[in-house]
Amino acid sequence: MGIRRSLWMSISSYLEGRTQKIYLTFIRPSLEYASPVWGGLPKYLSDMLEKVQKRCLRLIGIPADSLPSLSSRRDLATLSTLRNTLQDSSSPLNEFIAPPQNNCYNLRLEGRYRALTKSKTKRHELSFVPRAMKLLYQDGDSVAIGH
Repeated sequence: MGIRRSLWMSISSYLEGRTQKIYLTFIRPSLEYASPVWGGLPKYLSDMLEKVQKRCLRLIGIPADSLPSLSSRRDLATLSTLRNTLQDSSSPLNEFIAPPQNNCYNLRLEGRYRALTKSKTKRHELSFVPRAMKLLYQDGDSVAIGH
């Protein structure tokens, strides 16, 4: 029993400062793989992913509130992907996004990109382009991104 305890103590002291780095390197990338594409998943699936993160953090001894939620990271990844798409004129996603409108009138929507189609279903609304466009203007980010 003494050998087992001393072995556990040496392993735990070695891992003490490294557990968060291990989580960020091996576990979280698996939870976030291709998240801009499937980021608009239903709430019950998002909650299931958050539970997996909380369980992993609890098992390795990291406070759950020390890292951002997976949903906020998915939103940031979606916005980053959209901005990269808007800046790359050869991107195939640009077919689904209308260029910004420049009107001779002072309108609130001037200089904003918009999706070419309206969402008629919740599933379409949570798909990449409509969701990304909503996120882009949700935070008051109405600055046009150069085409």
